[in-house]
Order: sequence, then C-alpha cells, then structure tokens
Amino acid sequence: MRLKKGNGGIRRDMKALNEFMDKFPSMMMITDGNARVKRINNAMEKYTGVSRGAAAGMMCGDLICCANRLKSGPECGCGKECPDCGVRKAIEYTFKTGKPVENKEVEFSSKHPGGKIKRILLISTVRITTNRENSVLAAFDDITGRKSVETALKKNNKKLKELDSMKSNFISMASHELRTPIAIIKGYTAVIRQELERLGIDSVIGGYLDAIELNSKKLENITEDLLDSSLIRGCGPRLDKAPVDAVKVLRKCISTADEQAGRKNISIVEETETDCLIVEADEPRLSRAIGNLLDNAVKFSSEGSKVTAGISFINEKKFMLPDKSPIKAAGPYALIFVKDSGPGITGKDMEHIFDSFYQGDNSIKREHPGMGLGLSTARDIIMAHGGGLWVESRGKGKGAVFYIVLPAGERGNK
Repeated sequence: MRLKKGNGGIRRDMKALNEFMDKFPSMMMITDGNARVKRINNAMEKYTGVSRGAAAGMMCGDLICCANRLKSGPECGCGKECPDCGVRKAIEYTFKTGKPVENKEVEFSSKHPGGKIKRILLISTVRITTNRENSVLAAFDDITGRKSVETALKKNNKKLKELDSMKSNFISMASHELRTPIAIIKGYTAVIRQELERLGIDSVIGGYLDAIELNSKKLENITEDLLDSSLIRGCGPRLDKAPVDAVKVLRKCISTADEQAGRKNISIVEETETDCLIVEADEPRLSRAIGNLLDNAVKFSSEGSKVTAGISFINEKKFMLPDKSPIKAAGPYALIFVKDSGPGITGKDMEHIFDSFYQGDNSIKREHPGMGLGLSTARDIIMAHGGGLWVESRGKGKGAVFYIVLPAGERGNK
C-alpha cells in the first residue's frame, strides 16, 4: 500500500486510511520498523482498553499486554522471549523487505490478574509509505477461542475414532466367535435330519428342524454382514478379485432368494440383456451385496407381489452417479438392479437408507425386523470394488429400485 507524495494527497489519503481502519472489523495498528505504535483503530481500542492517544508511541508488546513485558522487566523487544515474538517478527519482516505477511498465527502470553494467559492472534501486515516514510499497517484477529474449540474438537474426534476402532474390533471378534457355534448348529441339524430320514421317521420334528435351519441361516447372514462391514471399513484384507460373470452371480443370488420369497408367495423375475458380462470382483462378496439387496426387496414387498432383478451393459467411457460423483474407473460398465414392490422410500429414510444400523421404523415391534446392516454392507462392498450403489423411489407406496454399477469387461449375447 503506497500513499500519494503530495501534502494534500497525503492528507486526503491519510483521512481515507483512518476511515478505512475505523470501519474495519479487525484490530489494526500502524507501527514503525521497531514495532512502535503510531496509530490504532476503534477495534484495537476496544480490545486493549487503551485510547488511540495513549497508544501512540507505545511498543506493540505494551499495547497488547504481553506478559513478557513486565513493569520491572526490560523494554519491549529486549526480553528473553522477544526474539521469538511472532508479532515483532511479522512487523520487522514486512518493514525490511516490503513483503506482506498474510494470516500468520502467532502466540503470546498476555498479562492477566491471575497470572499469564496464552493468546493466539492471526496477523497480516503490509508496508505503507507516507511522505517518504515507511510504516507497517498490521491487522489482527484474536482466534484464541476458535483455536480452543478446534483443539477440543480434535480431541473429541480422536476419542470418537478410538471408540469406533474398538467397536469395529469387537464386531469383528464377535462375528468370528459366532461362526463356530452357528456351524455346529447347522451341522447337527443336518445330522438329525439325515438320521430321521434313515429311520423313516416323518414327524413334527421335521418342522422344528426347518425352523432351526431358517433361523441359523438368518444368524449366519447377520454375522457375515457384521464381519464384511468391519473388515472393509477397517481396511482389512484386500478383496480377492478375479474375472467373474456377473450374470451367473445374479442368477445364483436369485435362486438363493427364491426360498425366502416362496414363503411370501413372491415371484422373483429376471430381466437380463446378456447371457454373460464379466466384471473384476470378489465373487463371494459381490454375491453378498446382491443377495442383501434381494433379501431386502423380498422383506419389504407385500405377499403375492413381484421382485424384479436384472443386469445390463453400459457401453460408456464415463459414468456419473446421481449425486454427480463419477465412477473413477473407465467404462464400459455393468448395471445391476433390484426392484421391489414395497412401501417406497421418502424423506429422511432416503438420506439414511445406507447408514449402518439404520431402521426407518426404530420401534421394537416394527413390522420388518433386522439390524439395518444389509444395505450398508452392500454399499461398502460395492464401493470397495470401485463401483456405486444408489436407490430410487417415486414415493410412498410405489416401491424402490436399487442400482449397482461396476466397471465391466467382456459380454456375451442373448
């Protein structure tokens, strides 16, 4: 900043500068090269409690109540701490080099009735010239409160991350421990069924065994969802990717879901545009993601209705998700969809549908039981594959369509 040389121009420019300083919301001062104050603005007056008349001629350390400048101590700038004073350094640097300092954080100890208190200032400086005399215009913002909040937030965030890590570790360990008893339950159930068949016994026990198998399968699915989610989010083992026929995977998932659908007299209709579509994927985990979408569709569809699942080939180089974020991998792509005949998704449910443990109905007696992990696990798996997962619904009572998009390779014809 340079002011005009003519006396009239100087007076006019000084008047404009004074008006600018007093209207400026931040604290401001003009100093010489030794950080001695020439002028302060209204904001600095309010902050320090020192009038501008009294401030003129003071050292900046005295003005901002630097604790290192004690009454019985040396002059401002001569104390042990003064060589490291960020305020003086910024002012002296700008005065000597003519280069500005922008938004530099500086710390200093301020005098306080109870002792010293650490303050943090954000300082910007620029050299100005009036009547061939250089000065420094410095602007300050006290960000002590803001930094205190930031520090508290960082500490709380660290604690939250630690708690999240503990939760993930617990879920992972619990999931592993549950696998063994589930396998034993399923194994002995199969043995009992075989023994009954060998003995030619056909009784009500068969129905009990069906219930045991059904619920142990549900427990197994929950356990696998927990394990998959914790491993993927915790940056666990890498996906074991290989060329996989997505059409075959989809058909296997439909076949598996048919049993559950049959209990509600729901038909699952396949709509594919190709007999073969290769994707690079971890087949067991891709099967789990698609299976979770099918299970969700069957669970929320009314009895006697229809669920539709299909796959198509998108021969495009780039694919943009509905939220305007692109799929990083180049095309072509495989688009898998699962359409249900459920109640539809609206409002808050649409925003949180893929959140872990989220339930649209959080009551204990909700119509559709579950832990709220199926969709979040499916999303984590698909994102780990470099793909995308989203849902569309036209509103209440109009069902929903879940879409998976994955980078694809070869395809076969119908």
